[in-house]
Amino acid sequence: MDRDTFIKGVRENRNQMYVIALSILKNPEDAEDIVQQALLTAYEKLDALKEDDKFRSWMMSIVVNEAKMYIRKNSRMVYMEDMEAVVERAREGRNGEDDVWELVLLLKKELSTVVILYYGQGYRVNEISKIMRIPPGTVKSRLAKARALLKKRLEES
Repeated sequence: MDRDTFIKGVRENRNQMYVIALSILKNPEDAEDIVQQALLTAYEKLDALKEDDKFRSWMMSIVVNEAKMYIRKNSRMVYMEDMEAVVERAREGRNGEDDVWELVLLLKKELSTVVILYYGQGYRVNEISKIMRIPPGTVKSRLAKARALLKKRLEES
């Protein structure tokens, strides 16, 4: 992949990278930092990407890994106090689904990440499995658990 193709891919996927990082970290500033770090890592390892059409899933995988490394290094994470700012940035372009996306962001990070990747970004179970480096069955069970929790919370409100 050449430099121009890399830049084009980054421009096309930057918002998705941010949403994924945000779903894991729950903090806008940390999410922005992780996206920047993931971009540096990806650019340094650009030779490892053999097929240009795999850029999107490869990049998302790097974002997830960078976010996980950040959490491991900073085990005492401080979560954002004002959830409204997070929700506003994460739901750009969404209509009438605000309550659901707010609830999604309140789920545990492993649940919110699969929901955002599946419903928000349109990835299939096998793609999410590769991005998150977990078995497809785990993706399916997390989706099922997230759906059940969301249904329960929506019925309560």
